Amino acid sequence: PFEPKSDSLRGIAGVKQAPEAGNRGAANKVVSIDERIPLAPGENTITIEATSTLGEKRSAEVVVVRSVREPAVAVLIVGIDHYDDPAIPALRFAEADARAMADFFHGAKSPVRDPAHVHVLLGKDATGAAIRVALEKHLIAVAAHPEDMAIFYFAGHGFSEDGRYFLASADSQIASLRATALKLSDLKDYWKDVKAERKVFLADACYSGGLVGLRGENAISTGILGSIEGKGKITIAGSREKQTSCESPTLG
Repeated sequence: PFEPKSDSLRGIAGVKQAPEAGNRGAANKVVSIDERIPLAPGENTITIEATSTLGEKRSAEVVVVRSVREPAVAVLIVGIDHYDDPAIPALRFAEADARAMADFFHGAKSPVRDPAHVHVLLGKDATGAAIRVALEKHLIAVAAHPEDMAIFYFAGHGFSEDGRYFLASADSQIASLRATALKLSDLKDYWKDVKAERKVFLADACYSGGLVGLRGENAISTGILGSIEGKGKITIAGSREKQTSCESPTLG
């Protein structure tokens, strides 16, 4: 039987060996052969030829198909202008920026091949529970192979409290950020479960500079992506640590 493994074919077993000359009454022997044969994408025809000690030849062919999976790009986009907590000031352009990002990833120049791989949460729909579910059921589920790519874009409020950093969901409460907002430790848990080696996090939020530790550039670098292995990890923040991001009618 033939047993394909990854991009190779292994295990040529059950080959019968003819009796040696002068010993025709002996029973046939079974010889197991273990070889690694590279497979090209698509259909491969492998010919096996056996030669007896008398010079007699026998051959057989087997066709093995190596399927090729196209890498997936998973995108999660979150934009929040208004918050349930009146103590959190409303924004003007976070949702517009998120829509513009979604338009790009649905456009002709997008690296995303399947429109269903772009998931958008806007306004009241971007609750803490909805964001967490989307991280798990979308980014982790779709970008499930090393050759895939995961992109997380967040436009909204970010907060810093006692050296801790939070992204505010639509239902976050400023008086209880640790219980109601998305913490760095939450992001670490989700992000490390994304099997894609290429990960991009775009944080367009006030105090978002504190999230640069995702790329390992400041004191919170061990808090999240700094401890996660991968070939390509990028974090882009709208401000430096302890800075605020500003909105502009012309720039968004």
